[in-house]
Amino acid sequence: MTRANGRATILASTVPRILPVLERPFRTVLDLGCGTSNTLRALALPADAIRVGLDVDLESLKAAQSGADGVRLAAADGHRLPFRSDSFDLVVSKVTLPYLNIPVALRELHRVTRAGGVVWLTLHPFAMTAMRIWGDLKSGNIRDAIYQGYAVLNGLLLGLSGRQFAFPLNRRRIESFQTVKGITRALRDAGFSDVRFELRSRGPGHEASDRRLGKVFAVSAQKRA
Repeated sequence: MTRANGRATILASTVPRILPVLERPFRTVLDLGCGTSNTLRALALPADAIRVGLDVDLESLKAAQSGADGVRLAAADGHRLPFRSDSFDLVVSKVTLPYLNIPVALRELHRVTRAGGVVWLTLHPFAMTAMRIWGDLKSGNIRDAIYQGYAVLNGLLLGLSGRQFAFPLNRRRIESFQTVKGITRALRDAGFSDVRFELRSRGPGHEASDRRLGKVFAVSAQKRA
Protein backbone atom coordinates (compact mmCIF):
# COMPACT_ATOMS: atom_id res chain seq x y z
CA MET A 1 0.00 0.00 0.00
CA THR A 2 1.48 3.33 -1.03
CA ARG A 3 0.48 6.91 -0.51
CA ALA A 4 0.60 9.12 -3.58
CA ASN A 5 3.70 11.29 -3.47
CA GLY A 6 5.08 14.23 -5.40
CA ARG A 7 5.87 12.11 -8.42
CA ALA A 8 3.50 11.95 -11.35
CA THR A 9 1.09 9.08 -10.67
CA ILE A 10 -2.41 8.28 -11.79
CA LEU A 11 -3.49 9.63 -8.41
CA ALA A 12 -2.36 13.17 -9.24
CA SER A 13 -6.05 14.04 -9.47
CA THR A 14 -7.53 17.27 -10.72
CA VAL A 15 -9.83 19.33 -8.47
CA PRO A 16 -12.56 20.33 -7.81
CA ARG A 17 -13.88 17.85 -10.36
CA ILE A 18 -11.94 14.76 -9.36
CA LEU A 19 -10.34 13.07 -12.37
CA PRO A 20 -7.10 11.11 -12.71
CA VAL A 21 -4.13 12.77 -14.37
CA LEU A 22 -3.03 10.23 -16.96
CA GLU A 23 0.70 9.93 -17.49
CA ARG A 24 0.56 7.44 -20.36
CA PRO A 25 -1.69 7.03 -23.42
CA PHE A 26 -4.44 4.63 -22.35
CA ARG A 27 -6.32 3.49 -25.46
CA THR A 28 -9.17 1.30 -24.18
CA VAL A 29 -11.04 2.82 -21.24
CA LEU A 30 -14.11 1.74 -19.27
CA ASP A 31 -16.12 4.03 -16.99
CA LEU A 32 -18.03 1.76 -14.58
CA GLY A 33 -21.16 3.54 -13.37
CA CYS A 34 -20.89 6.32 -15.93
CA GLY A 35 -24.36 7.76 -15.19
CA THR A 36 -25.02 10.97 -17.10
CA SER A 37 -21.50 12.34 -16.54
CA ASN A 38 -18.96 13.12 -19.25
CA THR A 39 -15.96 11.68 -17.42
CA LEU A 40 -14.77 9.75 -20.46
CA ARG A 41 -14.81 12.85 -22.66
CA ALA A 42 -13.03 14.88 -19.98
CA LEU A 43 -10.09 12.48 -19.66
CA ALA A 44 -6.90 13.33 -21.53
CA LEU A 45 -7.00 10.30 -23.86
CA PRO A 46 -5.60 9.81 -27.36
CA ALA A 47 -7.99 10.82 -30.13
CA ASP A 48 -8.37 7.20 -31.26
CA ALA A 49 -8.99 5.81 -27.76
CA ILE A 50 -11.97 3.49 -27.32
CA ARG A 51 -14.19 4.93 -24.57
CA VAL A 52 -16.92 2.74 -23.06
CA GLY A 53 -19.43 3.87 -20.43
CA LEU A 54 -21.43 1.29 -18.48
CA ASP A 55 -24.34 1.80 -16.09
CA VAL A 56 -27.23 -0.26 -14.76
CA ASP A 57 -29.61 2.73 -14.95
CA LEU A 58 -31.23 2.88 -18.39
CA GLU A 59 -32.63 6.37 -17.81
CA SER A 60 -29.15 7.72 -17.06
CA LEU A 61 -27.80 6.14 -20.23
CA LYS A 62 -30.61 7.63 -22.30
CA ALA A 63 -29.81 11.06 -20.86
CA ALA A 64 -26.11 10.55 -21.57
CA GLN A 65 -26.65 9.51 -25.18
CA SER A 66 -27.30 13.00 -26.49
CA GLY A 67 -23.82 14.19 -25.50
CA ALA A 68 -21.94 10.94 -25.87
CA ASP A 69 -20.11 11.57 -29.15
CA GLY A 70 -17.21 9.16 -29.33
CA VAL A 71 -18.40 7.20 -26.29
CA ARG A 72 -19.93 3.73 -26.50
CA LEU A 73 -22.62 3.10 -23.88
CA ALA A 74 -23.77 -0.20 -22.43
CA ALA A 75 -26.33 -1.22 -19.80
CA ALA A 76 -25.26 -3.99 -17.42
CA ASP A 77 -24.75 -5.00 -13.81
CA GLY A 78 -21.30 -4.25 -12.40
CA HIS A 79 -21.16 -7.76 -10.96
CA ARG A 80 -21.35 -9.32 -14.47
CA LEU A 81 -19.56 -7.21 -17.04
CA PRO A 82 -20.51 -7.94 -20.68
CA PHE A 83 -16.93 -7.73 -21.97
CA ARG A 84 -14.28 -10.24 -22.92
CA SER A 85 -11.35 -10.78 -20.59
CA ASP A 86 -8.40 -8.38 -21.05
CA SER A 87 -10.49 -5.73 -22.84
CA PHE A 88 -9.35 -2.48 -21.16
CA ASP A 89 -6.07 -0.91 -20.14
CA LEU A 90 -7.80 1.64 -17.85
CA VAL A 91 -10.96 1.38 -15.76
CA VAL A 92 -12.31 4.41 -13.90
CA SER A 93 -15.24 4.35 -11.50
CA LYS A 94 -16.47 7.35 -9.54
CA VAL A 95 -18.39 6.40 -6.38
CA THR A 96 -20.02 3.32 -7.92
CA LEU A 97 -18.21 0.54 -6.06
CA PRO A 98 -19.84 1.47 -2.70
CA TYR A 99 -23.18 0.31 -4.17
CA LEU A 100 -21.83 -3.06 -5.32
CA ASN A 101 -20.55 -6.20 -3.66
CA ILE A 102 -16.96 -4.97 -3.81
CA PRO A 103 -15.09 -8.31 -3.86
CA VAL A 104 -17.34 -9.62 -6.66
CA ALA A 105 -17.09 -6.39 -8.68
CA LEU A 106 -13.31 -6.20 -8.31
CA ARG A 107 -12.90 -9.76 -9.57
CA GLU A 108 -14.87 -8.74 -12.68
CA LEU A 109 -12.75 -5.59 -13.10
CA HIS A 110 -9.61 -7.69 -12.80
CA ARG A 111 -10.93 -10.04 -15.48
CA VAL A 112 -11.64 -7.31 -18.04
CA THR A 113 -8.44 -5.32 -17.32
CA ARG A 114 -5.39 -6.12 -19.40
CA ALA A 115 -2.10 -7.15 -17.82
CA GLY A 116 -0.32 -3.96 -16.77
CA GLY A 117 -3.62 -2.06 -16.87
CA VAL A 118 -4.87 0.26 -14.13
CA VAL A 119 -8.08 0.76 -12.14
CA TRP A 120 -8.80 4.19 -10.60
CA LEU A 121 -11.69 4.57 -8.14
CA THR A 122 -13.29 7.16 -5.91
CA LEU A 123 -15.06 5.85 -2.80
CA HIS A 124 -17.16 6.82 0.21
CA PRO A 125 -15.15 8.05 3.23
CA PHE A 126 -16.57 7.34 6.69
CA ALA A 127 -17.34 11.04 7.25
CA MET A 128 -19.95 10.98 4.48
CA THR A 129 -21.81 8.04 6.03
CA ALA A 130 -21.50 9.48 9.54
CA MET A 131 -22.98 12.82 8.44
CA ARG A 132 -25.89 11.04 6.80
CA ILE A 133 -26.60 9.05 9.98
CA TRP A 134 -26.43 12.25 12.04
CA GLY A 135 -28.85 13.97 9.66
CA ASP A 136 -31.20 10.99 9.81
CA LEU A 137 -31.23 11.01 13.60
CA LYS A 138 -31.92 14.75 13.73
CA SER A 139 -34.79 14.46 11.25
CA GLY A 140 -36.20 11.27 12.75
CA ASN A 141 -35.52 9.17 9.65
CA ILE A 142 -34.85 6.00 11.63
CA ARG A 143 -35.30 3.70 8.65
CA ASP A 144 -32.43 5.30 6.74
CA ALA A 145 -30.30 5.53 9.91
CA ILE A 146 -30.67 1.75 10.25
CA TYR A 147 -29.70 1.30 6.62
CA GLN A 148 -26.63 3.51 7.02
CA GLY A 149 -25.67 1.56 10.13
CA TYR A 150 -25.75 -1.54 7.94
CA ALA A 151 -23.46 0.26 5.41
CA VAL A 152 -20.97 0.97 8.22
CA LEU A 153 -21.02 -2.67 9.32
CA ASN A 154 -20.59 -3.81 5.72
CA GLY A 155 -17.54 -1.58 5.29
CA LEU A 156 -15.94 -2.87 8.49
CA LEU A 157 -16.66 -6.45 7.44
CA LEU A 158 -14.80 -5.89 4.16
CA GLY A 159 -11.64 -4.93 6.06
CA LEU A 160 -11.93 -7.75 8.60
CA SER A 161 -12.98 -10.66 6.39
CA GLY A 162 -12.82 -9.56 2.75
CA ARG A 163 -16.55 -10.21 2.40
CA GLN A 164 -19.79 -8.23 2.16
CA PHE A 165 -23.50 -8.96 2.40
CA ALA A 166 -26.73 -7.51 1.00
CA PHE A 167 -29.09 -5.50 3.20
CA PRO A 168 -31.12 -8.16 5.11
CA LEU A 169 -34.40 -6.23 4.75
CA ASN A 170 -33.97 -5.80 0.97
CA ARG A 171 -31.59 -8.26 -0.66
CA ARG A 172 -31.47 -6.18 -3.84
CA ARG A 173 -29.61 -3.38 -2.02
CA ILE A 174 -25.98 -3.33 -0.98
CA GLU A 175 -23.86 -0.42 0.23
CA SER A 176 -20.75 0.28 2.29
CA PHE A 177 -18.25 2.94 3.21
CA GLN A 178 -14.58 2.18 2.59
CA THR A 179 -11.43 2.15 4.67
CA VAL A 180 -7.90 2.07 3.29
CA LYS A 181 -7.43 -1.35 4.89
CA GLY A 182 -10.66 -2.73 3.46
CA ILE A 183 -10.23 -1.58 -0.13
CA THR A 184 -6.54 -2.53 -0.16
CA ARG A 185 -7.38 -6.02 0.99
CA ALA A 186 -10.17 -6.32 -1.57
CA LEU A 187 -7.96 -5.14 -4.45
CA ARG A 188 -5.16 -7.53 -3.52
CA ASP A 189 -7.57 -10.43 -3.05
CA ALA A 190 -8.90 -9.73 -6.56
CA GLY A 191 -5.36 -9.95 -7.98
CA PHE A 192 -4.34 -6.28 -8.22
CA SER A 193 -1.03 -4.89 -6.95
CA ASP A 194 0.68 -1.52 -6.46
CA VAL A 195 -2.30 -0.16 -4.50
CA ARG A 196 -2.08 3.61 -4.06
CA PHE A 197 -4.48 5.93 -2.26
CA GLU A 198 -4.97 9.58 -1.47
CA LEU A 199 -7.31 11.81 0.49
CA ARG A 200 -7.63 15.09 -1.37
CA SER A 201 -9.31 18.39 -0.77
CA ARG A 202 -11.89 19.35 -3.37
CA GLY A 203 -9.94 22.57 -3.89
CA PRO A 204 -10.33 26.28 -3.06
CA GLY A 205 -13.91 27.24 -2.31
CA HIS A 206 -14.87 23.70 -1.31
CA GLU A 207 -13.59 23.76 2.27
CA ALA A 208 -17.12 23.43 3.69
CA SER A 209 -17.72 20.25 1.67
CA ASP A 210 -14.40 18.83 2.85
CA ARG A 211 -15.39 19.43 6.48
CA ARG A 212 -18.92 18.12 6.07
CA LEU A 213 -18.35 15.11 3.83
CA GLY A 214 -14.68 14.34 4.35
CA LYS A 215 -11.94 14.68 1.77
CA VAL A 216 -12.17 12.78 -1.51
CA PHE A 217 -11.00 9.18 -1.15
CA ALA A 218 -9.31 7.91 -4.34
CA VAL A 219 -7.42 4.70 -4.94
CA SER A 220 -5.61 3.12 -7.87
CA ALA A 221 -4.11 -0.31 -8.50
CA GLN A 222 -2.52 -2.25 -11.31
CA LYS A 223 -3.11 -5.67 -12.78
CA ARG A 224 0.15 -7.56 -12.68
CA ALA A 225 1.88 -7.77 -16.05
